[in-house]
Amino acid sequence: MEHFAIFEMLPEGCENAISRRNLMTVLGMSDRSLRLAIAAERKAGALILSSTAVDGGGYYRPANPEEIARFVSSMERRAKSTFAAVSNARKELKRIEQQEREGRDCGECREQETTGDNVVL
Repeated sequence: MEHFAIFEMLPEGCENAISRRNLMTVLGMSDRSLRLAIAAERKAGALILSSTAVDGGGYYRPANPEEIARFVSSMERRAKSTFAAVSNARKELKRIEQQEREGRDCGECREQETTGDNVVL
């Protein structure tokens, strides 16, 4: 079984969640390093849950299936929101690229008109 240093030090239950700032202090890690370490442990199979509760939130180990279900639901909403943002950005990029292609096509036509080149297709 893998050794999950962060997972093993987390309290059990959402009500006992430890904030990212406290984890950074305890582990002597930067915010970015901690996020990357948590992501790595999650990817390797550690069930590190998180809460963004107004009363603090933080990271914790699940105490029951309901906490896991809430976490799954929260992450699915976040993923859908992220996907919508990516989808909209992709559509805008395609629109811009299409305009650029059309602009080049028109620019090539104008260049041919001014130079008198005849193009046979």
